Amino acid sequence: MPSSLFRAGVSVLALGAALSAQASSISLQTRFSTDGPAPAGTLAELGAYYRDTVSTLAASAPTAGYCDTGVAWFSGLSNQASCAGANGNIAMHIAVEFSLASDVSGFGMQFGPDFGRGGAFFLDGVLLDARNTDMWWNGGLVDPTQHFEALGLSLAAGLHRVDLYGLEGCCDGGQIGRFQLAPTAGWQLFGAGDGLNPAQVPLPASLPLAALALGLALRPGRKLRSA
Repeated sequence: MPSSLFRAGVSVLALGAALSAQASSISLQTRFSTDGPAPAGTLAELGAYYRDTVSTLAASAPTAGYCDTGVAWFSGLSNQASCAGANGNIAMHIAVEFSLASDVSGFGMQFGPDFGRGGAFFLDGVLLDARNTDMWWNGGLVDPTQHFEALGLSLAAGLHRVDLYGLEGCCDGGQIGRFQLAPTAGWQLFGAGDGLNPAQVPLPASLPLAALALGLALRPGRKLRSA
């Protein structure tokens, strides 16, 4: 097969594979910070404090010991593990994007953080919870004061986004994030192969055209009759 046809075939197959991938997208931003817990206030004030404090820091490039990175699974997530960085004085932003193929009633989420100076939990830009107390899930999602939780949510089909903002003094323990599709369903970690596809988009017009072009190129040509 000519190399140009081989490359075209590989491109079509790769694009098709990318479209069929089923996984949430998880990103992590960490920055050096000695900011303390949010001052006492309303839930909205607490949420705004953590969102704005961390977002302002994240607008600048990370310094040594901190990073911007993607994460395959929301398990054991920390600045030490994900950024090979510091274990203290951390401002952290974790974003999870996922897509639902259809409307879901009873969707649930739990996030076990290590936000020693407090943090906030947003879904689709709406504040769901915030605390200015020491939050450390310590390997168990039992104490409601030590993790973020949202249960029984009614979510429409399409793309959704979770944003977690938090501050940590020491010592940057591993964090977890999981979901359930119904109140009686089992819990699953957000991450690669979780079945929630953040890239559910209409099939690009270029894909069928590329496939058609490839098919025509591979079609046997007619031999010219000798005169």
